[in-house]
Amino acid sequence: MSRSEAATGPTGPEGPTGPTGPTGPTGATGPTGSTAVFQESLAGSTTFNSVTIAATTWDATTRYASLSTTCQSTNIATCNDTTVASGGTLTSPTFTFQNNNAAGTSYTVALLINQTAQVTTCTIPGNQKACTIAGSFAVSAGDKIEMSATKAAGATNQTTSTVTASASEAITSPATTQLAGAVVSCVMARRSVLSP
Repeated sequence: MSRSEAATGPTGPEGPTGPTGPTGPTGATGPTGSTAVFQESLAGSTTFNSVTIAATTWDATTRYASLSTTCQSTNIATCNDTTVASGGTLTSPTFTFQNNNAAGTSYTVALLINQTAQVTTCTIPGNQKACTIAGSFAVSAGDKIEMSATKAAGATNQTTSTVTASASEAITSPATTQLAGAVVSCVMARRSVLSP
């Protein structure tokens, strides 16, 4: 080594971290997420029908009947099990015994909405087995409906007849349902591929 050349010393310690640099440019916008889509059912009509209700004693004690099951009971809440899905108007509530009433025996039939008997009723007279309530009855989604029958006159009870109850609804406020967002996402993804 020449005397004029200086010897290289050891590497010094690492210095402190410098200040943070400026923020970089904003990245590209990501793909649009899924969007909730609602589909409205078309207005139309629906029918409520009980399953055949087994024979029991229908007498002067009001007995209630379901409009969708085999339920019958003297308790107003027990058979209040039919729920209206869409708003509309109920018509032709009909109550039918399997056999005719005895001569001189009659029953008063009512429609109940949310356990409230409607003012308009119908009567099944002697030697007949069914009646239909006239008029129309406004209902909303979520309302519960049932029917009732009470012997109004006569000494003979209906004890051997099965029973059916029915009503029709004209839907004026269709139910609205939400479609899965994944369906929309797939459509948007496909659109982005076709239009790069």
